[in-house]
Amino acid sequence: MKKRFLEHLQKTKLLLFGEKILVAVSGGVDSIVLLSLLVELQKMFQWEIAIVHVNHKLRFESDKEALFVKKTASEFQLAFFEKSWLEGLGQKVAVEKKARVFRYNYFASLMQKFGFNSLITAHHGDDQIETQMMKWIRGNFFGSLKGILQEQAFANGKLVRPLLPFAKKDLYQEAKRRQLSYYEDASNQDEKYFRNRIRKQILPVVKKENPNAVVCANRFSKQISFFEELLKESFAEWFNENDALDLDAFLLLSEAKQYFYLMIYFTQMKIILTDAKLKMILEVLLDNAKPNWKFQISDDFCFVKAYKKAYITNCLKEADDTKYVLSLNESVWLSKNQWLGFGINYCKSDGDVVERYQTPLTKIVVRHPKVGDRLALKSTFSKKIARLFIDEKMPAIERSKQWLVEDKRGILFIPEFKYSYLSQDVGDDKMANEIVYVRICPSSFSGRNPVPTIVIKQSLNKS
Repeated sequence: MKKRFLEHLQKTKLLLFGEKILVAVSGGVDSIVLLSLLVELQKMFQWEIAIVHVNHKLRFESDKEALFVKKTASEFQLAFFEKSWLEGLGQKVAVEKKARVFRYNYFASLMQKFGFNSLITAHHGDDQIETQMMKWIRGNFFGSLKGILQEQAFANGKLVRPLLPFAKKDLYQEAKRRQLSYYEDASNQDEKYFRNRIRKQILPVVKKENPNAVVCANRFSKQISFFEELLKESFAEWFNENDALDLDAFLLLSEAKQYFYLMIYFTQMKIILTDAKLKMILEVLLDNAKPNWKFQISDDFCFVKAYKKAYITNCLKEADDTKYVLSLNESVWLSKNQWLGFGINYCKSDGDVVERYQTPLTKIVVRHPKVGDRLALKSTFSKKIARLFIDEKMPAIERSKQWLVEDKRGILFIPEFKYSYLSQDVGDDKMANEIVYVRICPSSFSGRNPVPTIVIKQSLNKS
């Protein structure tokens, strides 16, 4: 097995010369064989190897296994890291998932603190088949059927599984040949766990039908990865925006592209949905009778359809309450290409200015809209700003980014959208102070104020 293992590393370049390696060792046959192989090749590759063990405290044998792994590290003269999951015994729901999160968070912290290049785990070929079957039975995304990846980015380095080409029986044979001691996890026989039912009831039948099932599973994983790569390249050529889908363009796609592009859109946002949820979302996107729609896709995120756009947003995110208070002769940059000045005609050319408004007062406020805001269209008539946005079919994601300008009398205008009667000419009998809104920043300003001056910024959630 050592020869096959070495050839695999040389072919794939999973582990390079001189790497600093953190090996996750549980004490089972898989991780003990892996550790033995790595230590035997350590001098050849000039690796710096350390062992990490997580004691989940879920079984009576957990403490014995932790002592065994610590002893093994000492025998190999390797650095050893250990952490216990003290909350493990109190967990009743999703124990495996919570344990995995705890485990990998600890691994990541060690990699970042001590500068390890690679985290190595002992996932093998049988694990690959089991994972693919579990995802297929559960109806996961097509892309998830690739199962366990041989290499992926992790923390400040990478996560590597160099045993995927090997079956479980290979590891038992190698452990016997090397006369290695290891622990058998009794919970691996408990069929209350889905993976164990796959392992004990289905996997033996599969291997009987095809003795090369491990090879086929890894080939299938690679084929799906290749297909997914092609899809992502195609999607990248079509998708021109950073955070929203253009539904007009989406409707022109073939049914196959609609399905897979939507799948890729979610996976790139690190959101995995079942096929049933994906189809439900797709149906709504294609339904013209539902121009506005919101669906909660996780504890934190929602998927929103707003007229001709669709996007993922944080359901819990509060509205941006950034507020700028400007006195005469002050100005502010609202974004990279939005500038607003108060009190002086800053721009050399009227061609630079998108809008000009007036107020008799000497202080204005620039902020984002909030619930209940109204714009006075006449002295006797006002309309909710939210309604104005809806009338113009403005998506919610764009409404939240709009700015408005107000003084003590009320809202004066919403740049490039709507203005109130309050912002019109105040008359010769009152002193008019000018508000100048520039969309594209001019290359030069008039002499008195060549750059924006002092701004008072008030915000609850931003410095």
